[in-house]
Amino acid sequence: MHYTNIPYFRNDSCWLADPYIWGFMGVVAAVLCFNSVVILVVLRTQFFKKSRNEIVARQDKPPKVLRKIFRVTVVMVYTLGITWMIGFFNDLSVAAQYVFVILNLSSGIILLLLEIVTNRALKEAISNATEQLIPTREIIITSTKQ
Repeated sequence: MHYTNIPYFRNDSCWLADPYIWGFMGVVAAVLCFNSVVILVVLRTQFFKKSRNEIVARQDKPPKVLRKIFRVTVVMVYTLGITWMIGFFNDLSVAAQYVFVILNLSSGIILLLLEIVTNRALKEAISNATEQLIPTREIIITSTKQ
């Protein structure tokens, strides 16, 4: 039932149709462009420094640097909604639509795994808290031999 007898839509027009769709898609495109620039700037400032007109990776071990770059990139891609780029170009194929849905559905699980489950500081804090809640008893064994 409608609040009034006048329907709130028209059968002959839709705001998701051709001239009106850019009221939505334009905003999405602007946000995606801004968020892409944010990711590039953060990655550049986080993992690279300028040294005599060339970009040199910091002095960490290469696999460690690559793991950090991958982790930060994945977290930022999901947090800033870059997976919506696939949805923005949704006319590509049915496979792209499935990839879009799967990436957006898995965002919560991926962020949980990367930011909470694998966080060493959080694991240490939890183990310290559980040690305080459940005190460990030291068993002292003494010998009665004389």
